Amino acid sequence: MRQKKAIKVKIFVFIFIAIIIWVLFFSKYSFLKVLKNKIQLEQKSQKITELEEKRRKLEIEKRKLKDQDPDVMEKKARKIGMAKEGEIIIRISDEENKDGE
Repeated sequence: MRQKKAIKVKIFVFIFIAIIIWVLFFSKYSFLKVLKNKIQLEQKSQKITELEEKRRKLEIEKRKLKDQDPDVMEKKARKIGMAKEGEIIIRISDEENKDGE
């Protein structure tokens, strides 16, 4: 009789542990899925913060361009290859720079 009871207890414990493992790792709201979703949420929150900062910087640059800030206008003009009257633009490509070294 004791052996039957011990076997029943072992079966119950096994089933109980199996259910716990299934709930923790394989169910719809498993521990692993919740952890994965939490990590994704943190990554997306960080990306949102970075994009908001980038947007803020672009808004500042836009405002300066609208106000025609001379320093910003000059930097933009030089970036596209424009020069002031009387200036000469000399461009050195990477290939020429390597040959000269």
